[in-house]
Order: sequence, then structure tokens, then C-alpha cells
Amino acid sequence: MTRRGYVAGALAVLVLLVVPLGLVPYVLAPLEPDGEPPARREQPTLDAAGDRSTADAITCDAEAAPPASLPLSGSLQGARLCATTPRYRAWTAPEPLFEDLDVLAAGLGRLEPPEKGAFCAQSGSYHYDLRLVVDAEVVSLRTQPSCLEFSVGGVDYWNTDEPFHAYLTALAQQRSHRDPPPLAPTTALDCTATPRGQDHRLSPLGDPREMVEAVSCWRPDSKDDVGSWRGGAPVAPRDLAVLMGDIPEHTRRDLGFDTGPCGNERYVWQDILGRTSWGDVVVIRGVCDTYLLSDGDSVVPEDQDFWYPSPEAQRILDRLRR
Repeated sequence: MTRRGYVAGALAVLVLLVVPLGLVPYVLAPLEPDGEPPARREQPTLDAAGDRSTADAITCDAEAAPPASLPLSGSLQGARLCATTPRYRAWTAPEPLFEDLDVLAAGLGRLEPPEKGAFCAQSGSYHYDLRLVVDAEVVSLRTQPSCLEFSVGGVDYWNTDEPFHAYLTALAQQRSHRDPPPLAPTTALDCTATPRGQDHRLSPLGDPREMVEAVSCWRPDSKDDVGSWRGGAPVAPRDLAVLMGDIPEHTRRDLGFDTGPCGNERYVWQDILGRTSWGDVVVIRGVCDTYLLSDGDSVVPEDQDFWYPSPEAQRILDRLRR
């Protein structure tokens, strides 16, 4: 990939991060007379009865069969979101869900078969396996390769973004009144494990401004091509505190990478890859002395948050390029 292609690609990757579930299967269904699509029919047939020990016991490696049919009914006692073999990118799944399960139940209730004659067009979203404990039995809802659909009882359900969004919403609520647990070891902060042309194994939740541990991934320009990432340099806690404290004072919204961040100098690519206190894997993407914060709320280039480090912060970043 050329330098220009990488800079453009960085913003393209941001589309996946900013709207992590936006590029999902969609249905070209008939419109109502007023031009609006038919209203979804919510089918709240699950009772939320969360139990932490039950949710913690759910694993992604064990065998689990899909339910016989949808909608599900019974007592929903816990859930876990699992990252499956990626079609577009690898990612890191969050912790299990045992509170606010009514939010997830509502998302599951919005699953519907497509309208007759509907057309599926999807790209770029998450492949996942949603493990649920319903009436003490573990069932699996796993997206399929063609349209990221669920296939249950011979029926396909395309709008699998509904339970995914609902899970993340419920998890954010669960976290809001709890303290994060101690961070477990991870292999996600390995720069060299990211294949050339692919993104890091990021989480669908998390704010890069809240990193509590990080490594610096970097690669210099090489004959106008972007090479592989070099081995990550750990960011010392004191240095990370300086970087995180520098971001609020030196961030603004502008064209960022489009303004030629390296001038006439040799291009250097530097990603600060880290984790939040909840274990979410997040990234700040850098080209020379311009850094893109990946949790913006727009995919318009001039409406992104770019960090321009202070001299003190830039000295730390320069030292980490090794």
C-alpha cells in the first residue's frame, strides 16, 4: 500500500471504528405509503433473570447448538459475546453480561426474517457468536458468512446488528455501576501479530483517551510502501499519563492527515495500541506528528478529532519509535 493509500485507508478504517456495526446486512424492503420502512415488531418473550456466576461460566470454546426456533422464550440468565473467525477483521470480545439483560432481550425480540424478495448487501462488520443461557441451557446464535445472518430452524434473520448493539448498550449500563476487575494478561497488544494490510484486534467498546496500558507500534516509510509493524515498545506508566493528559489540551477537529502531516519528510507510521481499565483494546493512529483519535462521531474527514502533541508529548512518542 502506498503512503497516500495508507492515509486514506486510515480514515476508511475509522469508518469501521466509528460505526462499528453500521456496515451490516441491510434489507431492501417495501416502503409504507408514507415512504417509511415497515415498523419492526418487537417480541419481548424473554424474562431477564441475570446471575453473575452463570454468565461467568459461559465459554466460547465449548460446543453449543442454536435454539430450535426464534423468538426465544423463557428465563435469560446470562450472555457472552464471542469473536468468531473473521471475514473482514479480527476483534476482541468484551466480558460476559449478567445485568440489564432486558435490553438484550429487547434486541433479540427485534430479530425478524427479511421481507419476501428482499436483497442482502453487507460488508465490513463483525462476525460473532452470541452465547445465551436460557432456562439453564446454553444456546448459540452465530452469524453466517454470506449475510452475517442467523440461521435458526431453517429461517434466516438478517438484522443481527440488533442484538449486537443491544449487548453493548446493556454492557455499558452494567459497567456504569461497577468497578473494573484487575486486567488479565492479553496477546492483543502485540504489534507484530497484526498482519500487513489488516487492523489490530480492537474492541467494539472503549475510548482511546482512557488507556491505562499501551505499546507503541511503528513502521518507517520503505520505498513508498507501508511495511509490517515493528515490535511494540511498552509505554511506561509515567509516559502514558503524560500522553493521556496532553490529549485534551492539544486536540482539534480538522482535516488531519489530508493536510500532509509529514511535509517533505520521510513518512513514519505510529499507532499507540492500548487497553482501558475494562480491558477494551483501543488505538490512536499516528502519521508523523498527527494522531487520529478513533472514537469520533463522524466519518467526514474534516469532522474528526486529531491530536497534535505538545513538545513534551512528542519527545516521548519519538523515543518510542525504535
